[in-house]
Amino acid sequence: MPAAQGPTVRVTAFHIITTLFPEADLQTVVAPFRNRDLTLGGLQSAAGAISTYYRQHGYLARAYLPRQEIRDGVVTIAVQESRLGRVVVDSASDTRLDGDLAAGYLLNRQAVGETLRLNALEQGVAALDAVPGITATATAEAGGAPDQTDIRLKLTEGPLFNGIALVDNQAQRASGGWRGIAVLSANDVDGIGDQTILTGMRSLGTTYGRLAATAPVGYSGLRLGLNGSAFDYRVAHDFNAGTPDGWGATGGAMATLPVWRSEDTALDGRLSYEHRRLVNRTAQIVTSVSVIDAATLGAGGVVRDGWGGANQVDVALTGGTVDLGGVPDNLALDAASVRTSGAYAKLAMTASHAQPLGEGVEVMLRLSGQWASGNLDSSERLALGGPDGVRAYPVNEGQGAEGAVGTLELRWRPVTGLRFAAFWDGGWIRQFVTPWARWNRGTDLPNDYGVQGLGIAVSWRPGDALAVDATLAQVVGDNPGRINGLDSDGLRRRTRAWVRVTGNF
Repeated sequence: MPAAQGPTVRVTAFHIITTLFPEADLQTVVAPFRNRDLTLGGLQSAAGAISTYYRQHGYLARAYLPRQEIRDGVVTIAVQESRLGRVVVDSASDTRLDGDLAAGYLLNRQAVGETLRLNALEQGVAALDAVPGITATATAEAGGAPDQTDIRLKLTEGPLFNGIALVDNQAQRASGGWRGIAVLSANDVDGIGDQTILTGMRSLGTTYGRLAATAPVGYSGLRLGLNGSAFDYRVAHDFNAGTPDGWGATGGAMATLPVWRSEDTALDGRLSYEHRRLVNRTAQIVTSVSVIDAATLGAGGVVRDGWGGANQVDVALTGGTVDLGGVPDNLALDAASVRTSGAYAKLAMTASHAQPLGEGVEVMLRLSGQWASGNLDSSERLALGGPDGVRAYPVNEGQGAEGAVGTLELRWRPVTGLRFAAFWDGGWIRQFVTPWARWNRGTDLPNDYGVQGLGIAVSWRPGDALAVDATLAQVVGDNPGRINGLDSDGLRRRTRAWVRVTGNF
């Protein structure tokens, strides 16, 4: 409390003129100022404490000392609670997005004339900012009446079309190893925040294409979308003498909704459905036809803590059915062994934490896992190996119904755009929830096992248009899941390198 300067008045009580909060609640705020000799500055500090209380509870208000005659030590404080006047899109905002639609994201949460709620304003701006290609900021300014506050929106929007093209060696060795991927996005073509994404991928043995479109519904941030994909594959001749090949297609629908947005937190929910059909052949004879219908309910987000760290969490529950009836012999084989045909469910979770340690140095810890109701079709299994798992092992190494993968990574950024990392990866897999008799065909292949590796990585981003990532990883220990002494790619390597070059346009 400020030291006494100038004339003072003995304050025995406060009378607070308020509407939103009960006066009794605000009396506790000014309790430290009662029964004291206060200057004008001290009285203004008492009023300021009330303004701060409003702000801490998500409201904009100004507490002030009205003209008065103080009698018996009772001081009156009036609170002018701010109400929303208008939401105006700044004239300098040159966007394809309709201005009235943009304002609706705020007005849907906060009606004109209502007491201005800062949380509602923050949520509305965050939902608008999540529209693909849109960056939104809001500023408060004086309204048309003393108790009104207008909100001015400033919007910027990215290009109508943008995309990425990349080359990496992250495809399965059976389909060539190296692949090229191109992604083209059309953003806000209709001025409503819509987005269409076309993806194509080509490797030596695989061709893949996907088309997805989403659009907002209302002003809550809800987005609905449809998607479809098709692919074909052919296993390399030197990998399998039978030259397996096949093709497939998917179709799906999805919905996403921002559940919570604040300065430090972003949480989204999602619901999706997908229909998948896959045909496999060997020597031009159809060996299996899989039809899968799956629905997924998920939630994920980012929370920044008070120490500068970032926490990411994602949880997804999937339930569906697998139909193998297209090839009766394959259905009979499945019924006598792995028993994947029928209903299934799985729960997947990923959590990570990145913590700055000092100038340009941070540590990252990530853990992901999956639990299943029973044995799973290969398309629903977890795999330990690959550039997103235990990097010392090939793509799809160590597949199973249940498992977990953990990573501990130390990162160093000596200059902007350049990052070095040293890491440890470890994983555990359970191939089958319910093994069957002689499932491993007389071998000593374990149902549960783990693998791990160490490595280094470098990322170089000289600008927005180019990114180069390279990783070198070394196996630690052995791989109990090897068959005939070989990993799933038909090789036995203790050192593995991953490379990716990405261009943005």
